[in-house]
Amino acid sequence: MNVSKAEHIPFGPMVSNNDGGQILEEFNGIYAPQERYDTKFVFVHEGPPSEWKLSETFRKGHAAWIKEFPDIDPHTLLFLLNGDTPLQTRLDETVTHPDIDGYKAIMEFNSKEAIFGVDFEQHEDGGWWHRRYHAIDTGRRLFYKEGNGGFFDFMVAKPFIDAGYDARKSAQKKNESFVKKIVRDMIASGRWKQGLRMIGKHFGTLGPVLVRHVLKNYIVPEAVRERHVFKHRIPFETWEDFGGLLMEGPVKIKIHNDVTKLIDIDSYEDWDFVCGLFELAEKFGYKKSDVYPHWDELQEFAPAVPRLIEKGVKMADLNYIRYLFSLHPNLAGKFPYDEKGNYESKIWPEGQIRKGIEHLAKMNADIKQKTQRTDVA
Repeated sequence: MNVSKAEHIPFGPMVSNNDGGQILEEFNGIYAPQERYDTKFVFVHEGPPSEWKLSETFRKGHAAWIKEFPDIDPHTLLFLLNGDTPLQTRLDETVTHPDIDGYKAIMEFNSKEAIFGVDFEQHEDGGWWHRRYHAIDTGRRLFYKEGNGGFFDFMVAKPFIDAGYDARKSAQKKNESFVKKIVRDMIASGRWKQGLRMIGKHFGTLGPVLVRHVLKNYIVPEAVRERHVFKHRIPFETWEDFGGLLMEGPVKIKIHNDVTKLIDIDSYEDWDFVCGLFELAEKFGYKKSDVYPHWDELQEFAPAVPRLIEKGVKMADLNYIRYLFSLHPNLAGKFPYDEKGNYESKIWPEGQIRKGIEHLAKMNADIKQKTQRTDVA
């Protein structure tokens, strides 16, 4: 629905599994988005397990674009929109940003200061949607983490996508393999001198990063690794310079203030919280459409849910999710719906969910008002 509503996205290949294909088939049947929204969707199967990697997802999506638009420059930046960011509605603002034409890649980072307006000196997590922020830009006074999605020249980025994606979480200790790959590729391509110059330029940053990396991954207990003192101090310029070296062209790193780009559902705790945003909205004087502006239109999809469950799409079935909660060692007994369908989170304080509702309602109201002023002008 979010892609359909974006005026500047005419085509959306969805790379997914069979369940995703069935959901898209129902969506296309109910909404006829090409006629209704001028947005064409096609399903692209993710393939067998041997192809379950980010580079293959990109390749399949890129190939779908080339097939749909044969005359398109294959180096046109490809935008990856993660499937677990359901509230991300400001896509026009993202895909029409003036920076796009001048870069080989653009990554938006999540920053708690930019999104929630909390103070930099508040070293622990801030804001109602709790996330750990893995690095610090001390010059900009920001805690930040990787974003959900980004723009890439796929033709240039494809040799580094999988290694870079695997290395994004330092706790998995895959950073070293990514660095080794970069070094090998630099030597093989004859660009090792550029690499050495870049290391010299950013040595003041890289030295402390190496020390903290060793401390976090090999010395200090896991329970204290996310404390302020162990977070890497990496300015955006360092990311941009090394990214540009890999991409053989300029790379842009920037922050954003859109909480919907931070809200990803990659755990059942996340799912519980997002359910609460809708289930408790009316209790606090809001409508569900205040939380998510396309809520009313999305209700047309409701009749498809029983059909999807009948076809075996288990994640559409609350009873199946209840079952998964019962199996989880930390979530047993914490499923948020009772037998009558009443919601009450056993994980999140109601006051925290209320803050999320109020934040989203204000954000969406401000966007609507801004849009109306623009339309009048």
